[in-house]
Amino acid sequence: MATRTEIANLALSWIGANLVTDVDVDDSDEAKLIRLHYGPALKATLEAQEWSFAIRRFEPTLDPVQPLYGWGNRFTVPADIIRVLTCDRNNAQSIVGNAAYQPEQIDWDFEDGYILTNESVVYARGITENVNEGDFSPTFVQAFAAKLALFVAYPLTQSSQIFTNMGGLYAGMLKEAKTRDGMQGRSKRIRNRSLIRVR
Repeated sequence: MATRTEIANLALSWIGANLVTDVDVDDSDEAKLIRLHYGPALKATLEAQEWSFAIRRFEPTLDPVQPLYGWGNRFTVPADIIRVLTCDRNNAQSIVGNAAYQPEQIDWDFEDGYILTNESVVYARGITENVNEGDFSPTFVQAFAAKLALFVAYPLTQSSQIFTNMGGLYAGMLKEAKTRDGMQGRSKRIRNRSLIRVR
C-alpha cells in the first residue's frame, strides 16, 4: 500500500530531485510543487482509464430544467465523478446474480456536467476522484507517479529533455497499468474447438 510521500518520492527520484520526508508538511520546493500538482495529476491519471478501483455506480438526479433542444431530459452528475463511463436503462442491483443479464445501454451525451438523454430514469457508472492511496494497484501507483513526475519535471529541473523523458515514461507505465487492470473481472471461457466444428 503506497502513501502520498512514497508516490511523491518515486516521482522525484525519476527526475533526479531531492526526496522529501513528509510531502504534506515539508517546506522544500519539491514538497510544495508536489502538493500543487498532486491533485491534478491524480485526476488526469484516473480519467485516462476505467480503473477497477475507481469505478462507482450511481443514479444521477433528474434536473427540472430540460435541455434547450436535442434531448428530452438532463441528469445531474455527482461532483466526485470525473468521467461518466456508461448509462443504462436498468438497475443492475435488482437483477444481481442473473448471468444472462446484459445492460441496456441508452443513447446519451455528456455536456456541462449533465447527462443528456431521452430516458426518464438513468443508472450510470463513472470514475470517481474519491479514492485513497491504499486502493491503488501497484501498476497504477507507477503510472500516477510518472504523471506526477511529468508535471513537476520542468519546474524543478529546467530540463526539456527530462520533461520529454517523463512523458515517455508515463506513456509506458500507463499502457502496462491499463493492461493489468483490464485483465480483472473477466470469466475464463474454455471452448472445445472440435465440438464447435462438429456443430
